[in-house]
Amino acid sequence: MLFQSPGLLMMSLAGAGAAEILVDPADWLRGISAGLSAAGVALVVSAAVGLANGQCKDHITSRLCLMSAVVAYYYQSNWIFPLLIVIGGSVTSYTKRNDDLALKDKDETIHHLGLNKTAGACLVLAWIAILATVTVLTNTTDYADAKELHWFEAFFRTGSIIFGGGQVVLPLLLKDVVQYESVCTGADGFLIANQTLTTVCATYTQVPRADSWITEEQFFAGLGVVQAMPGPLFNLAAYIGAVAARRAGVNILSGIAVSWFGLFGPGIMLIYGVLPFWGAFRKQPIYRRALPGLNSSAVGLVVAAVFQMAFKVREISPFKDASVVIGIVAFFAVHFVKVPPNLAMFQAPATILAGGVAGVVAWAAGCT
Repeated sequence: MLFQSPGLLMMSLAGAGAAEILVDPADWLRGISAGLSAAGVALVVSAAVGLANGQCKDHITSRLCLMSAVVAYYYQSNWIFPLLIVIGGSVTSYTKRNDDLALKDKDETIHHLGLNKTAGACLVLAWIAILATVTVLTNTTDYADAKELHWFEAFFRTGSIIFGGGQVVLPLLLKDVVQYESVCTGADGFLIANQTLTTVCATYTQVPRADSWITEEQFFAGLGVVQAMPGPLFNLAAYIGAVAARRAGVNILSGIAVSWFGLFGPGIMLIYGVLPFWGAFRKQPIYRRALPGLNSSAVGLVVAAVFQMAFKVREISPFKDASVVIGIVAFFAVHFVKVPPNLAMFQAPATILAGGVAGVVAWAAGCT
């Protein structure tokens, strides 16, 4: 909690502010938001490249990463992520079936961690029970009557099925917290708000609904800010909870609590639930053979998230090409620029801040 609390507090405050200023913002604020969003995605790109270099070391794991990225990008559904992880592990379990990867008993010094096995099993069962219960309840209640329940279910479900790091959660969260509707677009490319029987629509465009939990600009501005804060990327949940609560007229603390605990809860429960069995489990040859496939498939999910986020950030930017340029420069700044070790902790925050400044510059320069 000590590790989480600074980022949790700052992201909660940022969410409360974003709920006010990023609703139909002034042009200069849109510039800042676009710059922060571009720099935030650049940091996700850097993480994806680092993970790919570390985990995809042969042709099998590289191809698993590619398959996972392609499928996860094309089929954006809740069940596809764990399925791809299982497929990746199954493939390397087969390709490495003749490799002797067993961990000798004398090399194993950890037999269990934390709780005993009974308590660990109870935690896993509690996770399953909570997931099933909130799923049933949200399917039988209207959003307007139980907003906090629907927020908790969305975050708890997402936290339960995500494997491969915080970056993977972003596309699923965006899909859950921003609700869209199809709006008629005329031949001139402008949206037609009030259709009549004689209206001719050239296409239909997906735009956020007026009652959406949060807006796209609020989401991506939060993505930029959270990567400049201490703590994990999952603290974005506190920001989203604060924004959603303020927009819905709900107590802001309840929005933060259900979102933050919802996203962190499954991982904490499963970690402490599995740790009592870890010493015996990690020695198993089948697990050690599956591990390269599990990791490389998880990296593919991060790669897919990179492309989904990058295209969406460019789409909503008021200066699309300038946003791409800001993202390229930000990626170079965090991935290739070497700084002294004592300054490394400031590299990401400085890059995010510079992205916001560059967004204002792009607005002032008329890069529309």
